[in-house]
Amino acid sequence: MVLFVSILVYCILVLVTPVTVTWGSWQAFVVIRVLMGAFNGVLVPGVQQHLANWSPKEERTRLGAFTYTAFDFGSICAMFFSGLIATSPWGWPGIFYVAGSFNLSWCILWLAFGANNPGVSKCIGEKESAYILRSQPAKDSAKIPIPWRAIFSSIPFIALLITRCCGTWGVTILQTEIPSYLGYVLEMNIKQNALYSALPFLGMFILSYVYLVLADLILGRQCLTLSQLRKTINTVAFCTPALSLLGMSFIGVEHRTWAIILMTLGQSAKSGATIGSALNSIDLSPNHAGIITGILSTSNALVSLCAPLLAGVIITDVSNRSQWQIVFGITAFIYISGSLIYIKWGSTETQPWNDVDYLKTAEEMRPQPSRQMLSDVSQYVNTQDSFKK
Repeated sequence: MVLFVSILVYCILVLVTPVTVTWGSWQAFVVIRVLMGAFNGVLVPGVQQHLANWSPKEERTRLGAFTYTAFDFGSICAMFFSGLIATSPWGWPGIFYVAGSFNLSWCILWLAFGANNPGVSKCIGEKESAYILRSQPAKDSAKIPIPWRAIFSSIPFIALLITRCCGTWGVTILQTEIPSYLGYVLEMNIKQNALYSALPFLGMFILSYVYLVLADLILGRQCLTLSQLRKTINTVAFCTPALSLLGMSFIGVEHRTWAIILMTLGQSAKSGATIGSALNSIDLSPNHAGIITGILSTSNALVSLCAPLLAGVIITDVSNRSQWQIVFGITAFIYISGSLIYIKWGSTETQPWNDVDYLKTAEEMRPQPSRQMLSDVSQYVNTQDSFKK
């Protein structure tokens, strides 16, 4: 229901954006965007908790990777069709009407087929429901006290948080800055820009299935442990776009085809981060996967805000290649740093604070003062009072 309400309100806001902007100018647009961000903020945590509720552990990587390909597919459609719609008779308002209509269609499908967990779903059989529930014996995370202190002091969680923020920085630069780079530095028109800006997401969508198949084969044949698999794929997913951004920044207009190839190959490799680190929150704590992902999403939102702001400070002349090289160099450094941190401190082991009774057990294990200790403290206080008198 949380997913349904958030997407429903989001699609309504999208649909009314053109009318609201015409009526209230840019101030209304800012308010609309803030509200859209607020309601859309629960999407990824909701999806992650949904995966935790529905995915048996041995199928988590496959189902998670398959689910997250939808984000890449949506980006492909948005970036490709937005340019076409904007230059059509519909103009820029048509982008919002088409996007809002698709969101509304999803809401209808969710009402017809969606369910919070296998136990209440009407679309699967009893055997399948029993199989999933047996592999997911934990209680509903909403009924479990959240061990905030344990989460924020967990080294694997902190490593995951930093890693995901580094990855978000790179994706944000790709989404917000690459179209400008293609237009002002590589001198492509709006239709070419939309097509080439969508190519990396098409590559990510396709390569996601390559990663998925490889991960299934590797885990099935026990060539690597889950931890080794995640760290290896995450390293490829972070280091490849880092190197491709560096290479692309030195290619001139006369060789822009190679720049497009590098951009597409590098960013396509980034799709491996889904298997590499995005699903790691479920590994650390299936019971609190939604909460952890919410924390990650909040941090990522701040990163998404800072990345284009820093790029705007550095790039004062959008046609100056050297300024773009600085931005791409910083992004490459952040990518590689996130990968190294995850290799060193990341983990796929379920954390102790995932346990339903973790807070109760921790409280019971806390040492209690003995009677002798209390007596000694009382005697010390009385002695101090006597000295004062």
